[in-house]
Amino acid sequence: MTYAVLIERDPSGYKATPLALPVASVTAPTREGVLRAVTEALTSRLTEAEIVQVDVPVRWPGPLEAVAGLFADDPDLVREICAAAYAARDAEEVELA
Repeated sequence: MTYAVLIERDPSGYKATPLALPVASVTAPTREGVLRAVTEALTSRLTEAEIVQVDVPVRWPGPLEAVAGLFADDPDLVREICAAAYAARDAEEVELA
């Protein structure tokens, strides 16, 4: 099994944080040491545990789903949104100048 691990410099050397299991974070004086330590921490932690995916029931329609697609038939909406964004950007550039 492969895990993504974030390695950072730390005052004590290096810190390794498994992104899928941050409670298994470790520190060590060297990069090689922190890699060994995080591998051992994950191995130990997962010996008696497992990672599974579960389906969570979603209530339908939720608050966002009620408005999803509301403007699907409005061909000018994107142009209006872009025009407003560009106008706001141009106004900020004038203020900065």
